[in-house]
Amino acid sequence: DDGSKYEDICEFRADDIFYIVDDLDEIDEFPVVDAKDLLNMIKRGETIEFDRIVIENCLDIRDIDLAKDEQGFLEINSSIKITNSFIKGSVYLTKAKFKNPVNFAGSQFGSHAYFYESKLDSSVFQG
Repeated sequence: DDGSKYEDICEFRADDIFYIVDDLDEIDEFPVVDAKDLLNMIKRGETIEFDRIVIENCLDIRDIDLAKDEQGFLEINSSIKITNSFIKGSVYLTKAKFKNPVNFAGSQFGSHAYFYESKLDSSVFQG
């Protein structure tokens, strides 16, 4: 044991964590947030906390320049909480070390979501 709190590498896809929003009619009333804005927040290490939004475009951390640890994992300092939301584009949060909680409870992934080879200390995906 190297003393790391990131002992397990989680490998899963949206198929494993998919949650269907019960009332899709409400989604039309949700505010829209561009994935690029969220990526900029991640790059700056800001806390991300949204409820009942629609995320447009691809949320892909491969598109931003982040520090990597000695094993090549992107270091994510942001706490991410996006609940009861709809994510339209693909999600690529791969080969990253999340140092703070990740919470997608009650959210629906409208396309593929990839978290393979990521280290998650604390995460919630169920509704």
